[in-house]
Amino acid sequence: MIALNPVISELLNRITKLTSLGKIRNIQKKRQRVSILQKVRKLLEKGWCQNVLALDERNFPIRPSSSRATSWCLMGAFVSIIYDPKDYNSVFTTEHITVSLPIYNDDIAKTKADVLQVIDNTILYVQKGKITFPCIKI
Repeated sequence: MIALNPVISELLNRITKLTSLGKIRNIQKKRQRVSILQKVRKLLEKGWCQNVLALDERNFPIRPSSSRATSWCLMGAFVSIIYDPKDYNSVFTTEHITVSLPIYNDDIAKTKADVLQVIDNTILYVQKGKITFPCIKI
């Protein structure tokens, strides 16, 4: 059996939780999931960081949703686009999560390009069900 990369699985799980909060038809959910991922990617393109949710222009830690934030980690970018704290709790609970987004993002060997690529792969998977990276055999 072939399984998705664990990081992409976690991204999909969290996006599914977020989009299932409202009563949305499947096709709209697909568009909404892609939209969330595109917003996350846009933030990460502007600035990416490790070991903290977000940084300001002087590289001091700051709330990810702050207008003064200039860079985000993968988790911080997700947090920054979620406005309702109750949504945050339902999307970012750690039960049934196989890998941690912060652990992936903060791995010293990871680069901004790696994180953007995993977002791109997740967008492609949501849009077309295609996987363009090595799968993990289980």
